[in-house]
Order: sequence, then C-alpha cells, then structure tokens
Amino acid sequence: CSLAQVVSKEKGRWVVREDGVVSFQFARVLPDLQSTKEPHQIMEQFFRSRKLAVNMVSFVAILTMFRTLTTGDSQLIFVKAISNEVFMKPCHVKELLAASVDAEVAAEI
Repeated sequence: CSLAQVVSKEKGRWVVREDGVVSFQFARVLPDLQSTKEPHQIMEQFFRSRKLAVNMVSFVAILTMFRTLTTGDSQLIFVKAISNEVFMKPCHVKELLAASVDAEVAAEI
C-alpha cells in the first residue's frame, strides 16, 4: 500500500490508520570503506556514516527535552544517549552547556 493509504492530514494534524499491517524496507547507502587501509580510519568512517545530522528544528526538540530533565543524572544519561546517535554543531553543544543543571553535566558535555 502507499503512504497516502496509511497516513493522512486532517485539520492540520497527521492521522495514522489504526488497522491493517504496514511493512517497509529501509535501505541506507554506506560509504566506501575500502578507500583507506587503516583500521581506525575504517571504523571512524563507519561510525560517522551511522550518525544523524541535527538541523535547527531537530535541535529545538532535543533542547526542549533536555530542559525538562531536572536532575544531573537524567541529563547525563540523555547526553550520552544522543552523543552515540547524532552529530551536533558547536553552537548546539554551547546551548546544551548553558541549559545543564550542574557542573558535572557541563563537564561531560
């Protein structure tokens, strides 16, 4: 089935069908890892290719979530989790530093 059969927009909101079965195939093109012979460079290229770039809209969502966390421990867990999955620009890191609740979190960032 097509995406239009599963998802529709009504009154400015996305509506997803509640019945049926959805299946999809996800394909991601990996970089040519054979361009270098050094193992550490191959690993670096592989991990870089798996991370997602953060744009302004995505970062606003991340920062909003981060600010709702009220303890240093919860903020540390959050920072460690996103650091494995996304690339952030220096300005994004600076905003996270400013929003952190304690020095331990800031040091980890």
